[in-house]
Amino acid sequence: MKHSTAIFEHPSYRSGFNSLVDVRDCMIEITSEELVKAANVVRNRVRVRGKAKEIIIVNDLISFGISREYLSQIDIDDVERKIFSSKDRFQIESVKSWLDLESTYCFPEFLNF
Repeated sequence: MKHSTAIFEHPSYRSGFNSLVDVRDCMIEITSEELVKAANVVRNRVRVRGKAKEIIIVNDLISFGISREYLSQIDIDDVERKIFSSKDRFQIESVKSWLDLESTYCFPEFLNF
């Protein structure tokens, strides 16, 4: 949460931006209590963030399950969220379209799409 706090507190931050969260190849170690705490932080930031879309990209059943549990905790805000799994071989064009990006947009190389 430290990095997202820095984003929301940055003077150049503007509300309403769409985002992509990539948890592929992450080692996720989180308790149920920590998940609820993270969801509470996210809910509190909705007032600042405003309407937006967010994609969570996963590549295994564990991260998919944790992401679904996380989404169930924050289902009341103005941010529309969706999980994409690399196991489903999603098309990058569908990610761009869902985030309202131009078809010519190039994601950073570190995302390894």
